[in-house]
Amino acid sequence: MNSDPTPAFAGRAMIASVLSFLLPALPLVAAVTPDWITQIAGSIKALSESRITITVPSEEDWQKFWGAISSSLGSGSVDDLAGLAPQAETALEYLDNIPSAKPYADWLRQRLDYLEVADEVAQVERRTAAPAPVRPQPPRPSVTQSNRPPASIVPRNAPYAPPVEQQAQIEKAQRMSRFARGSAIWQRRIARRAAPQNASTLVPRLKEIFRSEGVPEQLVWLAEVESTMNPQARSPSGAAGLFQMMPPTAQRFGLRVSPPPDERFDAQRQARAAAQYLRFLNLRYRNWPLALAAYNAGEGRISKALQQTGGKTFEDIAPSLSLETQMYVPKIDAVLHHREGTNIDRLAPARI
Repeated sequence: MNSDPTPAFAGRAMIASVLSFLLPALPLVAAVTPDWITQIAGSIKALSESRITITVPSEEDWQKFWGAISSSLGSGSVDDLAGLAPQAETALEYLDNIPSAKPYADWLRQRLDYLEVADEVAQVERRTAAPAPVRPQPPRPSVTQSNRPPASIVPRNAPYAPPVEQQAQIEKAQRMSRFARGSAIWQRRIARRAAPQNASTLVPRLKEIFRSEGVPEQLVWLAEVESTMNPQARSPSGAAGLFQMMPPTAQRFGLRVSPPPDERFDAQRQARAAAQYLRFLNLRYRNWPLALAAYNAGEGRISKALQQTGGKTFEDIAPSLSLETQMYVPKIDAVLHHREGTNIDRLAPARI
């Protein structure tokens, strides 16, 4: 009997294997519907009956996988994030084929942009970087019984990097981060993308709410960046809804989170709460790039970065922010350009 899977089944097996990293994490966020779990179980059972072996990682394996994405988005290092796009693409392909998984798929779809941009930046860096100079190595001292280090299983400290090499690495990281948050790469990316399918229905209603709250109506497209305009979108961190509000923020602006029903899944109610929060942030920071950075990263991080750097603008503090926030603001700018023919700097300030 031939044990080699067909190419189509091999692709499905790879997808299911990657998705299995996601399964243990979903219950950490919110109640995952039994129907969704049933559909996943059915898909994996069908693959098993097709004599395809699927290795399901442990919860510890999952934590390592998702931890890599979370820490890389938060670390400011493009190199750390660059290699994670293929796994996320595969997981998204599987999620898109399970109707009840759409809330997670639409959340992941927008974060995939950050992974793919990081990968593009890393590829450009590899193509354009000058080869590192070859330094002559000093002779290694001979090891005798008297000076041999004691045996140990503890890893040794990393080799000392001369100041010149350390500075080169710092400059490389700064260069790649600037590229990743540059307007050109995001304008090009969003130009190829159609608006979400339900935008024609949602956007007019959302704009009416934003106008009534004194916020520029164009900012309703923040919902595309946050959730692919899916009112049911969920994230592994606990954010939910069109504008991906965390429970404390939602409650702060008048939404009920528990007991059910969770009002974050009511598109119009969450739109009003998001507009109120955006107005508050704009009045606090006096410009939209900083307000939007605070929407993503939190007011505390933005205020701390302004204080520590002495900066006045988003660009002043961007190098001290997480990689996700660095890319979040230019992504919104590109979406506004292609959906509304404007950009963040041309938006009117919020009304008091």
